[in-house]
Amino acid sequence: QKSAEQRNASRFLEAASASPETRPTMNKYRKVIKPKEALVEDDHEIRVTAAGSVSAYISRAAKLFNEMDKTCFTITATGNALTKAVAAAEVIKR
Repeated sequence: QKSAEQRNASRFLEAASASPETRPTMNKYRKVIKPKEALVEDDHEIRVTAAGSVSAYISRAAKLFNEMDKTCFTITATGNALTKAVAAAEVIKR
């Protein structure tokens, strides 16, 4: 009498050693290719990430104000980047 673990191990070995023709396949599944959303570069938005530096975001804001003649823009962030976004906004508003 085999234990449940021995039976499962033997089933696994049988399935792994089976030829590709006899191996259970996933023919009923199809890969769906989703169209990627077009990432539109918005000149009115600064996206803050956790990996970026606050000074880089301040430089981008200065470029928006001075070179691109923007009067307002949006700072967006989520998760761990929120503290950097707040710090950048505090520096930029002064």
